[in-house]
Amino acid sequence: MEKPRFDPLSEFAALRDIMRELAEQGPIDPRKVPPAALASLLTPLDIMDLGDAIVVQVNLPGVDVADVDISLKDNLLTVIGEVKPDADYEGAVYLRRERRITKLIRTVPIPAAVEAARSQASMRNGVLTIKLPKLASVAPKTIKVTVS
Repeated sequence: MEKPRFDPLSEFAALRDIMRELAEQGPIDPRKVPPAALASLLTPLDIMDLGDAIVVQVNLPGVDVADVDISLKDNLLTVIGEVKPDADYEGAVYLRRERRITKLIRTVPIPAAVEAARSQASMRNGVLTIKLPKLASVAPKTIKVTVS
């Protein structure tokens, strides 16, 4: 009996068909998700604990500082950034359009009680950095050990 020959192209075609079926029949059809919801899913962020503060960094490429809104309520941090159209190309006929005008929204729980009044935010190279100082009661304390 002859062993079947491996055909990578037919394997990839089968994999493509399976992925298409999953996308179409799965819990979320990507064609039915609004662009703003996709942008929310694709807005990566990092949350770091520095001991005395929580630092959140959010990628907001193409977002002007004036179009960023940050709010903190009940230890939920919400960052909203809006990408606006480039005025230099107003009226242009697009041959391909993948960069859309949309709002980027992320809401994440902050894992410690923080002092919103002392919070700071800055933006550099499309990365928003938010520093949220912890409340004194939850900040880590060190206890020095003495020899007796």
